[in-house]
Amino acid sequence: MPISDFSRGSIWGIRAGAMEDMLSRMPNPDTVASLSVKFKEDPEEAFDFMLRDGVAIIPVNGTIFKRGSIWSYLYGGTPLSVLNQVLTAAVDDKDVEAILLDMDSPGGQVSGTDAFSDLIYSVREKKPVVAFANGMMASAAYWIGSAADKVIVERTAQVGSIGVLYMHNDWSKYDANLGVRVTVIAAGKYKAIGNNAEPLSDDARAVIQAELDQIYSLFIDTVARNRGVSTDTVLVDMADGRVFIGQQAVDAGLADATGTFDDALTAAVELIPAAPGQIYFQSRSTGAAAPGKEFSMKNGNQGTVAPETAGDLAALFPDLCAQIRQQGADSVDTVVIIGEATAGERDRILGLARIHFGEESAGKFEEIIKTNVTVEQYKAIRPEPVVSEEQKAIDAAKDATLAAIQQAGAQNPGGAGSDIDQGNKGFLVLVEETMDRKKCTKTEAMRLVMRAHPKAHAAYLESVN
Repeated sequence: MPISDFSRGSIWGIRAGAMEDMLSRMPNPDTVASLSVKFKEDPEEAFDFMLRDGVAIIPVNGTIFKRGSIWSYLYGGTPLSVLNQVLTAAVDDKDVEAILLDMDSPGGQVSGTDAFSDLIYSVREKKPVVAFANGMMASAAYWIGSAADKVIVERTAQVGSIGVLYMHNDWSKYDANLGVRVTVIAAGKYKAIGNNAEPLSDDARAVIQAELDQIYSLFIDTVARNRGVSTDTVLVDMADGRVFIGQQAVDAGLADATGTFDDALTAAVELIPAAPGQIYFQSRSTGAAAPGKEFSMKNGNQGTVAPETAGDLAALFPDLCAQIRQQGADSVDTVVIIGEATAGERDRILGLARIHFGEESAGKFEEIIKTNVTVEQYKAIRPEPVVSEEQKAIDAAKDATLAAIQQAGAQNPGGAGSDIDQGNKGFLVLVEETMDRKKCTKTEAMRLVMRAHPKAHAAYLESVN
């Protein structure tokens, strides 16, 4: 395992306080050398992602190093080389539909950070990425996190600190006190510039500052691209090296919203695109969403509320609803339904006939019905009946009964005063016309005509008696 150059020649994107803390805990060179031998053959710490609700959660904690080294063992942190492998595995995993970077880092080495930010930005084309500032997302950590589709921050999270720094250690007096005099021999004007064996000269400061300015400019450009704003906006509102707390980061444009870890996880789920033929809705009752407050369809349409009625669904998917209606209609066996309705109506009429005319007459009437003879045909073959005085009395009683039935049904819907126009039409003709006009079944039409025109119905019954 190589020992990274901790300070000499290394430019850092890290909060100054975090850098000072690391320097204060730096062991002496002899200790570093002995530790490097001890850890040289040790495998790097294992990193992996956790899968939850189709989202790969990747932790980015502590100081960010380009690769695992003695310093990542001493100070903890996250090597970009390992993060790269974990991110690639998450992208390739078919069970992973989105990625959540769970970040709590003051930043770290610039080397490798811009490339990893570009990698995250390119991953967005394959799977959505959300960055969550879970305590701190500063400097190089923000360089990385800003590349996500969405940035969510805790209300107390420290975000920003956009800038770069270089630490120069002047060991000349320390060496002199030890009686050591270091002589630097180099070819090339700037080859040994900024070495720690002598104080930092003005020329060296100018050269190093130019390097920092160039990297700072690259940092600014990358954040502008990642956040979809201009470089001027980043320079004016975000990148003066300050740390922004929670909502301040949102107001400055560094983040999209404040929230908890669960909010960030929900945001990642909401960004998962709809699969072909699949729709994601937000529930009005529970608020649960996939992918979120907005829903998306295969055809690209979007809305803000999930359909909850047939009318809502028909408005969103008219063609689909038409297909469903047609399939429903095709699945109905109209022959069976008509047969059942006809049989039911026949049984009803025969039952009334038995009550009104007696079993013998009703039996004769049933035999007539079984012949399927039409009304017109039966009129032609049926002889005129000889009506006795007794029969006339019976008929008068029937008329009185029918009048009473008519009077009793006058207040009911479809009773006397109905919109059915009788004229000189027969009962069955009125039934057919009612079916066409009301778009109802024959049974319902017969009920309507019976209530509206009891005399026509009585005449019909007499005609078939």
